[in-house]
Amino acid sequence: MSWKYKGLNPLPGGYQNYLNFIAKLLEKAETDKPSRSELWAWIRSEFQVTGEKSPKSYLHMMLTLGLVSDSQGGLSLSARGKEFLMTRNTQVILKALVENYSGVEEIIVLLKKKPKTSHKEIGKILAQECNLKWTTPTQIGRRLSWLRALGQVVRIDDYYSLSSDKRE
Repeated sequence: MSWKYKGLNPLPGGYQNYLNFIAKLLEKAETDKPSRSELWAWIRSEFQVTGEKSPKSYLHMMLTLGLVSDSQGGLSLSARGKEFLMTRNTQVILKALVENYSGVEEIIVLLKKKPKTSHKEIGKILAQECNLKWTTPTQIGRRLSWLRALGQVVRIDDYYSLSSDKRE
């Protein structure tokens, strides 16, 4: 297994807005080819983001997911970024998450085997079976939020399951 990031960050506006944020950022990169500092300023303005770290972490995620690339001429769309922007196919983002962040694929596999699982139980199983241990439940929650944003997972009461069309 290749190395993957353990820390996964959210995007502004809650999971319901992740895909909108990504599309807007990719459109900005495509039309303006901004520098990092220009994009950070745009994120702060466009999404009412405060602080210095958040815009940097959002860009880091887009780079890690392979949606944008950085060169001396500024940020531009990668092939993966162009594909998502043209198609809005969530599988493009899911594939990038699975390739780059630990625990994402493992949650999908777990929910196929054991639908209707609690956040706490998901954390315990990932710790035991996959050696993915975090000191707080935050990282499990972030993965579940990303999977919800991509239409892979639904939350019913305090339990998570794969979306009905993902269970086969």
